[in-house]
Order: sequence, then C-alpha cells, then structure tokens
Amino acid sequence: MKERKITLILLLILSVLLSLLIFIQYKVFYDTNPNFLNLMEDIMAYSSLEEWDKTEKSLKILEYKWNKAKPLVTLKYSDQDYSRLNIEFANLRGAVYTKDADFIQRKIRVCMVIFRNITSIMPIP
Repeated sequence: MKERKITLILLLILSVLLSLLIFIQYKVFYDTNPNFLNLMEDIMAYSSLEEWDKTEKSLKILEYKWNKAKPLVTLKYSDQDYSRLNIEFANLRGAVYTKDADFIQRKIRVCMVIFRNITSIMPIP
C-alpha cells in the first residue's frame, strides 16, 4: 500500500506541475495584448504595407516576449522545433532589416506553424 500511495502522490505532483506549466505558458503567449500570434500577424501586415518602423517595433516586442518565455518552453518542449523556431526568428530578423516583404511573409507563416506546435498540449515531433 505504501508504494501505491507514493506513486499516487508523485503522479499528483507531476500533474499539478504540468498544469501549472501549461497555464503559465498560456498567460505568457496568449493572454496578453497583443498576444504572440497577433504580433506575428502584425509583422506580416506591416511588412506588406511597407511600414518598416512598425514592422521593426512589432518584431522587437515579439523577440522580447520570446526571449522572456524561452526557459518556460524548454522545460516542456526542447526538440528540433524549438531550435528551428529560433533559427526562423533569426531569419525573420534579417528579412526585416533588409526590408524583404515576401521573405517576411514566408518566415512568419513557418514561425506560426512551429509556434502552434510547440505550445500545443501534445506537440507533434
């Protein structure tokens, strides 16, 4: 009976920790104004209109939020998608600085797909 009780307690602790992690992740990425995906959409919209100051400002906010939340994401999901998203953000930064609207559109779409996978409850490897 003692082993069963320890197992149940450990299972409860792990469940609470995972729930807390998902809740904090939601608060950081989705429960802010503008949220993470909205910032990506803003970057797409501003770049297509060639409003480069607004594009750079949105990119800086996006990078700030990402850098703030990186440790949280790595606790839950540190796989090739995490590395790929970091690379895509670097490519996006370069595209914004060179003012390449078409490349920005492609990179934002890639970032959105990877980001949604990483922040889902059950990421697909």
